[in-house]
Amino acid sequence: MNQKEWQCSQTFKLPSNDVQCLILNKQEDQLISGGFDHEIIVWKVDFMENNLTFLNSLNKNSNRIHLVLIKLKLLGLEGKWKFKYKQSVQYGNKIYFINDQQFLWVTRDKQINDILVFELENGVFKQNSNKTITLNKNNECDDNSYFPIKNHKDRNVILAKYQHHIDLIMQQWIIFCIFEQKRKKYSFYPMRYFKIE
Repeated sequence: MNQKEWQCSQTFKLPSNDVQCLILNKQEDQLISGGFDHEIIVWKVDFMENNLTFLNSLNKNSNRIHLVLIKLKLLGLEGKWKFKYKQSVQYGNKIYFINDQQFLWVTRDKQINDILVFELENGVFKQNSNKTITLNKNNECDDNSYFPIKNHKDRNVILAKYQHHIDLIMQQWIIFCIFEQKRKKYSFYPMRYFKIE
């Protein structure tokens, strides 16, 4: 196949009626899909042969899958994928890996208004409740997954949107950015001292 041309492959029927995410791994040899069927499916990708082959699926999840983020050295085991840890918080929309040892999880449920911090401990990511970032409470709406978490590494600032707020998480402070409907503009409020690492 010519490296500069796209070529259509055969059509593949995925088990889910509603695929919410497709992620190609760093080596570009596995495709991971997730959707409303509560299942994460791993496919082998062969670009030279223009082929996609089912490898395995993970279906312990009881909720819809909107986003899959992968850390291959933790999830891949002898070519097979498996769950390593069951998380007690059921709803989350966004995950951001700060580094190989730590990630943030923005919750989705309107009853839980937190950004959870997970840290690697004995090969498993575990929630560190001492570092949980509690956000402004808004019981009127859930969050959505359409705004990814961004990191401005030069300034050491992480930007995360939650419901109607944009939160700037810095090494030492959390600043809430709130869109004020009446004034039709964003307002910034420094809230408290917080250290990510």
